[in-house]
Amino acid sequence: EQIKKSLLNTLSSTVVDARHTSSQVIAKVAAIEIPQGQWPELVGILLSNMGSSQSEQGAVLRQSTLETLGYVCEEISANVLAQEQVNAILTAVVQGMNTSETNNDVRLAATKALYNALDFAQSNFENTMERDYIMRVVCQATLSPDKRVRLAAFECLVSISSTYYEKLAPYMQDLFSITSKAVREDEEPIALQAIEFWSSICDEEINVLESNEFQSDSEVASFHFIKQALPALVPLLLETLLKQTEDQIEDEGVWNLAMAGGTCLGLAAKTVGNDIVPLVMPFIQENFSKPDWRCREAATYAFGSILEGPSAQTLVPLVNSAFSFLMN
Repeated sequence: EQIKKSLLNTLSSTVVDARHTSSQVIAKVAAIEIPQGQWPELVGILLSNMGSSQSEQGAVLRQSTLETLGYVCEEISANVLAQEQVNAILTAVVQGMNTSETNNDVRLAATKALYNALDFAQSNFENTMERDYIMRVVCQATLSPDKRVRLAAFECLVSISSTYYEKLAPYMQDLFSITSKAVREDEEPIALQAIEFWSSICDEEINVLESNEFQSDSEVASFHFIKQALPALVPLLLETLLKQTEDQIEDEGVWNLAMAGGTCLGLAAKTVGNDIVPLVMPFIQENFSKPDWRCREAATYAFGSILEGPSAQTLVPLVNSAFSFLMN
């Protein structure tokens, strides 16, 4: 009891490392005790911290409390907490992400906590009003002036895309404009997460295709998000192929925008098959012969990326037109 009390007091310490370590230890203790019905008051104590004052000290306590809630959600399984506790945690986390929260460290901790709490939100994502609210707050966070918050928000979107794929239809138009703006205008780590969102959607739709192939009575439905986004998504991905730099080419181990775009293009080809070829073919033919190495490299990468997925028949004209270039 004494140790637990000290850990909770340390959440308001002025020493960052002490707060951070305390958050992790509280979550480890919670992982042992909560499944056994012990420390039932923990969630209530943490949630009461969220009402702390708007002073700097209050912001410190809210930030470390949100970090703790995130770690607790990471450590314990979703069925251990009562639904009303889950609802209260999600409410606190989403409030911490809101634009009304002026402290960026608090918003960052809240956004990271949501990432860890997404598995707990099953019933909340079933409820249209709650889902709309969560999605709105995450989308707003992708526009934060603080790049750490934007990055964490895009990481949330990537996780949502795989965890709640079947709930995304009403938001796809907004998500496309948010992700495409990030790919074109934001810093590379954030642009990479924006592309990862679409790669994740591809993965989900490929999984559906495969499970339907093996089970004719499979109930898993594909919403064909990639097929619908294709006319706008393919040009966006092709743009990224032209963003290589000299040092990125030399250091092939570095994951960069061009590699992420090419990978996503390959996944899209597997997802939609023949439909991708007419959208990529003009880019390949146009860039194969340009004097700039970036264009030729991008054309070759695009060509290699879409060879899996479309039928051999559809690829014949593309391969024929590429053959002499490749031989040269």
